[in-house]
Amino acid sequence: MIPLVIVCALLLLVTLAFRIVGERSVGIYPWLLAAAMVSDFTLNEIKIGPASPRVYLVLLLALVAASKQAKALRIADRGNQLRPYIYFTFVFFTWICINDLANGTLAASESGGRGYVLDFVAKRIVPVLFLYCSVVLINRKHELEFIVACLTCVVGLSCIVAVLQYFNVPIARQLHEMFHPIWHQQLAAGIIDIYSDYDDQAVSGLSTFSVTFAYTILVTAPFALTLAFFSRFGSLVQVASISFCVLAVVCLFLCRSRSGVVGAGLSCASLAVIASMSFPEVNTRKFVQFTLMGGLIAGMVYLFLPFFSSESTVKYENFSKFETFLDTERFEFYPIAAGEILEHPIIGMGALPFSEKYTIVPHNTFLNAGIYYGILGGLIVAALHLYIAKYLWGMIRRKRPLLTTSWLTVGAQIALINYIWNGMTHNESVVTGGHIFYIAVSLMVTSGLLEIHEHSTASAHASEVDTISE
Repeated sequence: MIPLVIVCALLLLVTLAFRIVGERSVGIYPWLLAAAMVSDFTLNEIKIGPASPRVYLVLLLALVAASKQAKALRIADRGNQLRPYIYFTFVFFTWICINDLANGTLAASESGGRGYVLDFVAKRIVPVLFLYCSVVLINRKHELEFIVACLTCVVGLSCIVAVLQYFNVPIARQLHEMFHPIWHQQLAAGIIDIYSDYDDQAVSGLSTFSVTFAYTILVTAPFALTLAFFSRFGSLVQVASISFCVLAVVCLFLCRSRSGVVGAGLSCASLAVIASMSFPEVNTRKFVQFTLMGGLIAGMVYLFLPFFSSESTVKYENFSKFETFLDTERFEFYPIAAGEILEHPIIGMGALPFSEKYTIVPHNTFLNAGIYYGILGGLIVAALHLYIAKYLWGMIRRKRPLLTTSWLTVGAQIALINYIWNGMTHNESVVTGGHIFYIAVSLMVTSGLLEIHEHSTASAHASEVDTISE
């Protein structure tokens, strides 16, 4: 109950700030969507499945969205954006069910078929509904800004907790136990031991695992980065955004995420490329200056942290070495994973048999798809990523003026690039039921639609002015 109160209080504070600073009221739909996404970032429990309030909340929002779509109040040109994901969802989820039935996953699930269906709804269907609800229900720029602000504030709070965890402050562990009681109960009872040794050596903020914590940072920090770069909200907002980015980079080090640290550099590189290709009026020299400054500050903070916490120095003394980043254990495992795919080309090997046979998972989106669901499953996932890459490239190469929604669009693009990149070296992905993927996609599609609408409105207004002047 306490974590729910903390999250709701934070959402109310963001709502109040929007009301005071932006003089904009936030409707019920953005508020509920933000609550669902924030819950997915912080309140998601292992095996909590359909018992999570987030599941019922998203299902309710989906019914509202469906009713509005049926009345043709919201979705005229948005169907084209949703259709490819609907096709992918239908084909991929059907193939998953066939594979699970063939591999005995359905029979092995708790409570039999009923338990499998409920778990499937919670892990597979609900994340897709994030995308559907966002595209249908979010129609104004400030509504999406509110959702992004809520996510960023919660992840910022999680970063502060992570720093406290680094310094072994008791309240940090108490907060983690309050947010994830089931996980700690199962860990104490010996029911689960995954990541337990690892997370004794790394911080995890308010997320269950340090790996999930890194994902939340990589999806939210790009918005702070683009807000600082494209800022039209004043110097105070710019300073706050840069401070969040520095804190995020430090926390990526503290949670020992190698791909996350690389993702921080990838974010800066992506911003430079997108800004130079999409917005001719943008001065990239400014980007280089504040990126170098932010990187220098983050590096100095990380180097000085061990001097303030002698007990934690042992945790990170090896991680700061260059050879740690070149550890190729996961890459050396790729040929073994490929061999298993060739041995089970039609119906995949399945998640449970593979995890029982090997002590390490492939840590790659496409290898996971091939192992769990065969070559056809891998091809379906590859087709989804090719479509997303085409969509991203089409947005990036379209030259357009810098609009008030541009920071949202570019931030969402970088967030999705980060997520896909991290999925190449981690086990969290759309294949394994990762929810954050659909949150990233929903932010990208929704922000893209809002930018297109703003651009067309501005063009129509400019042509109208020209006509009047003539």
